[in-house]
Amino acid sequence: MTRKIIPTVLLLLLFVLNTVCAEEKINKVRLTWDISARAVYYQVVILKSERDAPDNIEVFFNKVFNNGIEIDFSHNENAKNFYYKVCPLNYVGEPVEKFSKPRPITDGEINTDSPKPTALLRDDEDAPLYPVYSWIPMLNMTNYEVEVYRRREKDTLIHLLRSPTNCVYEKEGFTYPDNYVWRVRAIDNAGRPKSEWSEKVSFTVKGNVKIAALGDSITHGGGAISVPPSSPVYRYEAYADIEIKNLGKSGDKTSDMLRRFEKDVLPFHPKLLIIMGGVNDIRLSIDPYETINNLAAIRDKCIANNITPLFATTTPINPDLTWRSLSKNNLPYDYQNHLRTINNWILKQKYSVDVTSSLCGENLYLYPGLTTDGIHPDHVAKERIAKKLSEYIKKNFPSLFG
Repeated sequence: MTRKIIPTVLLLLLFVLNTVCAEEKINKVRLTWDISARAVYYQVVILKSERDAPDNIEVFFNKVFNNGIEIDFSHNENAKNFYYKVCPLNYVGEPVEKFSKPRPITDGEINTDSPKPTALLRDDEDAPLYPVYSWIPMLNMTNYEVEVYRRREKDTLIHLLRSPTNCVYEKEGFTYPDNYVWRVRAIDNAGRPKSEWSEKVSFTVKGNVKIAALGDSITHGGGAISVPPSSPVYRYEAYADIEIKNLGKSGDKTSDMLRRFEKDVLPFHPKLLIIMGGVNDIRLSIDPYETINNLAAIRDKCIANNITPLFATTTPINPDLTWRSLSKNNLPYDYQNHLRTINNWILKQKYSVDVTSSLCGENLYLYPGLTTDGIHPDHVAKERIAKKLSEYIKKNFPSLFG
């Protein structure tokens, strides 16, 4: 009896080992890479082997507007032998860096069943007031839903967001200090699930802050067209060597900044509020004196609430490049006069920082090397803004750091 049992056990063990060791068929692969600050999109090249030569290319993808892509290999039995390389490109398709070194396709995620979040905030980082949730899009998926939870012993669902793209902007704003998480999955047009949920991504909202920054997308983190404010690459406060709470909101006019002052600023009780806006006013041809009135009203609200207002000058625009991002260009013909009028008023305030002059020449055109879309300063410009603000604040408000 014992002799019959042993061979049977051995056969079962061999079967299990063969099953575990069997190679998983590659139907699709998700490849990801680090964001290049100068990239508008990427070229991804799939090689038949590690040999990096034009005649060894299996397929390539020319316009990948994310730092990742899912690729269909369901009809290719040789996918396990493939390699890939990535090159970041500018708006006109020119390389801004060299191709990455070819890596095995199997370094990617095989046969994924959920989206991959890319808006990753450190647990010790104070999240922007209006987080932006982004992820690598799934193959053949066009609709997504995001769940946001307040973290407790049992996570509490706060709200559900839906998006036809791989990015969605928070609309409510987080003013309540706590720990939060979000996750995303693909859905069909009827809202039915088409994938598993992604991993949960946590973020923290702190309470009282010493310094906050109120503004539009320049503050929120708008950059090189395809990079959403979920990345710190184009958030100027991320480059500052002092802690600044990001209260920016993309698309804001100065009237919007004024309207949300009580709701978005006062809950954090800042001692100092950086105020930078006006770009959207200018591009929409709003009278500069209306912009000034809005900024003055924000100043007065600060003073009434024992907050010191610190104005940063309105950043310049490059009208020759705005067609890349604006479906309708309403820039006034005398754009420079609008900007000068607003900034002349700002520089007469008790506390103000000129961030404009380092970004443009005498014609007040944002240097083309510092912008992709003519509206948003890119990462180098954001670093300059952060440096000027940090130096001014440390020099004029030392008590904030005592």
